[in-house]
Amino acid sequence: LFWITWISSTPTPLAQPLDFFGFRSVKAMRKIVNDRIIMDLPEFIIFQRNNVIRVVSLIHNQLCSPRFESLWRYAWRKIGYAPLEVEEFPTPVDFCFSKEQYGTRCQELCDGFSFIKCAWCKKLLCLKHFLDYHFCEQYIPWISQ
Repeated sequence: LFWITWISSTPTPLAQPLDFFGFRSVKAMRKIVNDRIIMDLPEFIIFQRNNVIRVVSLIHNQLCSPRFESLWRYAWRKIGYAPLEVEEFPTPVDFCFSKEQYGTRCQELCDGFSFIKCAWCKKLLCLKHFLDYHFCEQYIPWISQ
């Protein structure tokens, strides 16, 4: 048996909700991290397999924070797949790379300046300490922001 199905010329937002909204955050965070690595750590070769895996894993860990749960729900709600309630949420780029943290020191007691605010524990980390596998799962909620 053969099945003939008509596919819309714009199926992506209908078929893949995370392409519609969520993966923009992944791409934006990866660009910021890679750009900073190129500027500050020329010895870190960003296109080596292990380094690509390291950066993607660290970004994935940040985006898995409960802080961004509404972001992922919003993608499903926006295209009408699920009638989920969505609270207001910061984008990962706004939270992790806020301008208020510029000029502050790394909270791992080094001489470096902060690069990213951990979406889990809210620590301000320099690029070196972030890339040293800061896989955090100690969540500090909004209340103590």
